[in-house]
Amino acid sequence: MGMRISTTNLYDQQTFAIDNLMFQQTTLGNELSGGKKLVQPSDDPQQIAQDLEVRTTIANTTTSAQNTQQAGDELTEVDSVLGELTSALQSARQLAVSAASDVMDPSNKLGVANQVEQIIQQLVSLANSQYGGKYLFGGTDVSSTPPVQTTGTPINGVTFSGNEAQSGELYADGESISLSTTLQQAFNFNASNGSLNVFQVLMNLRNTLNDTGPLVINSAGDSVTGNSVDQSATSVNGAGQIIDATAQLGTSANSFATPLTFGPSGNLEFEIDYGTTGQYDFIIPPTDSIDGSTNSVVAAINAQSLTTGVTATWDQRTQKLTLSSNSPYTITDVQGNFTSAMGLTQQAGVTDNLSRQLGDIDNVITAALVSRSAVGQAMDTLNTLTNRYNTAITNDTAVQSQIEDANFPSTISQFTETQTALQAAYSTTTHLESHTLMDYL
Repeated sequence: MGMRISTTNLYDQQTFAIDNLMFQQTTLGNELSGGKKLVQPSDDPQQIAQDLEVRTTIANTTTSAQNTQQAGDELTEVDSVLGELTSALQSARQLAVSAASDVMDPSNKLGVANQVEQIIQQLVSLANSQYGGKYLFGGTDVSSTPPVQTTGTPINGVTFSGNEAQSGELYADGESISLSTTLQQAFNFNASNGSLNVFQVLMNLRNTLNDTGPLVINSAGDSVTGNSVDQSATSVNGAGQIIDATAQLGTSANSFATPLTFGPSGNLEFEIDYGTTGQYDFIIPPTDSIDGSTNSVVAAINAQSLTTGVTATWDQRTQKLTLSSNSPYTITDVQGNFTSAMGLTQQAGVTDNLSRQLGDIDNVITAALVSRSAVGQAMDTLNTLTNRYNTAITNDTAVQSQIEDANFPSTISQFTETQTALQAAYSTTTHLESHTLMDYL
């Protein structure tokens, strides 16, 4: 006896086939309309794990790229400020060069001094630059008060309330990248070698131009301001050494950048010529010091200030000797090498003073350029990292696209085939529905 298939079974099979074809057509249609073949885990459980891993990698790399971009933006601001700083210092140097001329009228020097004062104010503003609500050169100090404050009008003092810690760092691909520079690095503030900061350098320049140098007493006993300055061009001490001001000259001679040599008498002998005919001879034995006691070079010179008009000071921090007077003078060696060991010039005057200050200006310009160079290197590193991250994102996005995106030619072909099969299934079902059991008796 043969097996019989009921009409209901035929209808059920045909309906099941139509349902499957409709599901396939809907799925393929969604792929074509949305462009994605992988939308939810059930679409392809094997591929979804790889897809999630790629998505996580892209998200992490995107965050890293954003961090390096933001860090680069901050360093760009720091670099811009340092650019303004070096430009301002170069302008001050040009003013000093133009003023260091005997042909410039004194009244013109006062005008140059006013320009220097404006530069000082500009540099204070640059030192208090902000980015993202924080002071670029304030270190890790979070005070809302600008870290650089001034005293006096015109400015005669600058204080700093921040610190010398780096205000930010970025750790990326095993590298630690500084996102800032310090006031010490950029403005030579509280320099470890004792050299002057940018503010003091320019205040000295302005004071020289204004004829407001150190107070001295002339031969008539009048208080006058000095403008003829002879200062050690560089630190008197040898590299890496500090000369104790109380040390005897004889025992510390080898500590000088230019070792002291004494004359046949065993002493240092030099003379200061002042006015038109004035001359005073100094005899300094090896038992004297530079400064710090009664028997010192500074004390000997200052003891004759009423006669020569020249006063002496020793700066222990910068290791420089400075001679000041209200009028030009000369200093020459008689025995020994006092002037060269102290880094002095024979002729002192306003022009010489300005020329000597060019060395101080060049020093702070160099410090600013070194700081800017370090910032530039950090910017290059960040730029390299950002490009690397963006390339990785592009590559990983391509992998994600291969996993998720629909293959349009293949999907269109499958969609067409499914549509044809569905039409055939509809036709077969319609044909079956037009018959009854009576047609088969």
